[in-house]
Amino acid sequence: VFAASISVLGPITNEELLELDCDILVLAAREDQINAFNAPRLRCKMIAEGANGPTSFEADELLRERGIPILPDILTNAGGVTVSYFEWVQDFSSFFWSEDEINVRLDKIMVDALKKIWDTADRHRITLRTATFAVACERILTARAERGPGELTLAPRESVASGRGRGWRGAGGRRSAARPPFMSESWPAP
Repeated sequence: VFAASISVLGPITNEELLELDCDILVLAAREDQINAFNAPRLRCKMIAEGANGPTSFEADELLRERGIPILPDILTNAGGVTVSYFEWVQDFSSFFWSEDEINVRLDKIMVDALKKIWDTADRHRITLRTATFAVACERILTARAERGPGELTLAPRESVASGRGRGWRGAGGRRSAARPPFMSESWPAP
């Protein structure tokens, strides 16, 4: 549909491209693509930010007033970051998952995160961007309350060749074979 629409329209400018009628406008790789000047002319139903803060603060507010939700870049990029974390855990543990296992774990994490953020936005009548930051702050404060400040810090695994072994390091450098609190029981201990 998109390619057919473009061929009928002929050549268009970048500004006109952003203002085409569409369901989801995906913005990527450039800051402030949507700003106070062009936000009132957008004809999309939703924006998905790809990277680099493509929506200015002024546009964010204008789009909120118009009822156009924005999936913030921190959320839309979280899948890649999460899979990178999975790779780190697997390498650290010398325990590897199949692609299907990774996709199942990723899907659960991403769907749960989006539900939590969407519910927070609805409950407090705030944007998805603000809800994303609110959920992140809530998780940090909860972890701090449960563990205490600096109670658990992770240090890189020391080389087995060094004779110092493997394991997580807690506060004060104490070694522990236990999983960090953020890992579920289904994840292997180091």
